[in-house]
Amino acid sequence: MESNTEKEVTGQKKVDKVKRLNRGLLITGIVVSVMLILFLIMHSLQFKVANYDGKLYFKKGMNLEYVEKLIADKPVVLKEGDKETTFKVKDLCDTYELVGMDAEQFRFKLFCNINKLEVGFETEKLSEKLSELNDGRTENVYAGIYLEDNQFVVKEEKQGNYLDVEKLAADIISSLDEEDVSLNLKDYYYKMDTSKISGDELQKEVDKYNEFKIAYTNGYTLTSDLLSSYMKVQDNKIVPDETKSEEFFKYVDKLIEKELLSYDTIGGTWSFTTHDGQQIQVTGGTWGDYFDSDKETEFVMSQLEKLESVSDREPVKSTDMEDVLPNTYLEVSLAEQHMWYYENGELKLESDVVTGTKGRMDTPVGVYFISEKIDGKYLRGPGYKTWVDKWMRITNQGHGFHDASWRGRFGGKIYTYDGSHGCINLPKKFAYTLYNTIKVNDCVVIY
Repeated sequence: MESNTEKEVTGQKKVDKVKRLNRGLLITGIVVSVMLILFLIMHSLQFKVANYDGKLYFKKGMNLEYVEKLIADKPVVLKEGDKETTFKVKDLCDTYELVGMDAEQFRFKLFCNINKLEVGFETEKLSEKLSELNDGRTENVYAGIYLEDNQFVVKEEKQGNYLDVEKLAADIISSLDEEDVSLNLKDYYYKMDTSKISGDELQKEVDKYNEFKIAYTNGYTLTSDLLSSYMKVQDNKIVPDETKSEEFFKYVDKLIEKELLSYDTIGGTWSFTTHDGQQIQVTGGTWGDYFDSDKETEFVMSQLEKLESVSDREPVKSTDMEDVLPNTYLEVSLAEQHMWYYENGELKLESDVVTGTKGRMDTPVGVYFISEKIDGKYLRGPGYKTWVDKWMRITNQGHGFHDASWRGRFGGKIYTYDGSHGCINLPKKFAYTLYNTIKVNDCVVIY
């Protein structure tokens, strides 16, 4: 018969055994639970696509046909405003490739072995396919200066909807590991280049050009709209088109030539006060001025390049002759057969003369200038060759002042029957004095 002590020992052993059993069951339960959790995690990974280092990875042991179907049938949603279009990867690109199951090992943090399965895309061909989305789209329009109806105008910048298909293709591929592939096409519009010049700045240039003008004192105004077809836009500036420079020069030259004829005074009519105080009108001759159309055209072109307007413009003149008769001049009266030389309004010299034979070789009337002085030369003409000591030309046709040593008398009516060939014959001594007194470009009035 057992004693009480023995019974107590036996009972304690049973208790310890139960505790050990419970502890084992607890540990077993924990292990089973962890394994179940890991199984569920890995089972879920079997249906996920992971993206590392730009590659796509799948759980080891996945069926290739399943993987291919997973990729091919994966929906890609492209949104744009209220419009939404869904494609499958196979609709966008049929050039992906599954690159085998025996690649290097890749280890997740969960210590589960994952075999790397690379899916390669020919992104160039994918981009080509996506580029079809750009059909009918507009590119960004930047503010610019344009010529319309012979006027330069500014067109404002406008955001286009042209897609950056290279970026879109890259984002589609990198998004395949996500549950839903949904992209907003507006995020792929080409961005406006903020470094471009603004429309306001361009408008200042256009306004400056449109306001350009050269206003002449005769009332004619040359405006920019007459020149626009020979201009171009370069670096956001309106400048003459150098490819049309020769044609442009001729056009401007011809344009201003007919408008500035009023500045030509050669051969015009001049008011003149004779030696005895009479007010007469003298027409013809070589005195006066005309504008130099070539030099004036050069001036217009230079102002146009700078877009600098000019007002009260007097065109470039061919000579420095005054628009009014000066107070230093030679006066010749055909009727009186006499001449006078005034210097600064004061009479300095005078003499009788013989002019061209009346009715046959008349000395031409008009206002001229001394164009040359030669100290001795032969005068030649039909049937004669005559030496003179002092020659002072006034016309290109051979008229001028010179000494006539063969004559014994001057003045009176000699010119009516025995005049010169058209020149103004002078007594020899007077011719020498006159030659040494007057200057080239001195004014000559013959009436």
